[in-house]
Amino acid sequence: EEEGGGNRFQRKGGGDRAGTEVAAVTTTANQGAKAAAKSPIPPRLPRFSSEAESMACLRAAGSRANVYVHRAMLASRSEFFRVMWSMPMRERSSGIEQPIELKGVKSSAALRAMVLYMYTASLSYPCASEKQCAEMLKLADQFGIPCLKQACERLATSALSKTNVADWLILSQLVHAPFLVKECLRFLSFLPRKTYTRILKDRIDELPERRAFERQVTAFRQRRNRAGGNSSRDRKGDSSFQ
Repeated sequence: EEEGGGNRFQRKGGGDRAGTEVAAVTTTANQGAKAAAKSPIPPRLPRFSSEAESMACLRAAGSRANVYVHRAMLASRSEFFRVMWSMPMRERSSGIEQPIELKGVKSSAALRAMVLYMYTASLSYPCASEKQCAEMLKLADQFGIPCLKQACERLATSALSKTNVADWLILSQLVHAPFLVKECLRFLSFLPRKTYTRILKDRIDELPERRAFERQVTAFRQRRNRAGGNSSRDRKGDSSFQ
């Protein structure tokens, strides 16, 4: 069951339904150019062919819903797909007849959202909640999609709060998201010492790791004190995810 909830990212389309969905292959050239201008995705797109050999059929783990994609597009955005389609494989030799199941993807909705971002640079659906944003961040790391990872990091940073900062800090370490790690530590540095040490103690069991984070938070506080400046960050910690 997917989580809903309204915020500035509005979901488009239905849930995880059986059947066939063509993923964003009808995006117009103008839409693609406009999206590329606002995204870390390189604006130059690969040349497409309408022949079956140029396409692939993807499925989420345990799902029967198909998502058709251009191999060239995904290979240009993802190191995982570039390597996969550079090697001979049964699915490749048989055109798009054999669906490729992606074991790390839990739902076809998440798969469609990931593919849609690679085509349009749009986060219109995947980050309607913290859980969905975290799921997309994990997929970006697993499938080697740096532009999607950066977008999720930025959104998570804008939604940091005292109740979720430790969870984002832990996840950002796991998925190799240094920008988000830094912003989590910076956020903690604006909290009273007793508050941030309690937050870290409640969520991080390993003492050496917790001490390392505490030292980094202290370093942020010391640099700010030496500079004598204040940040414009909202210290109340109200989350952007509603």
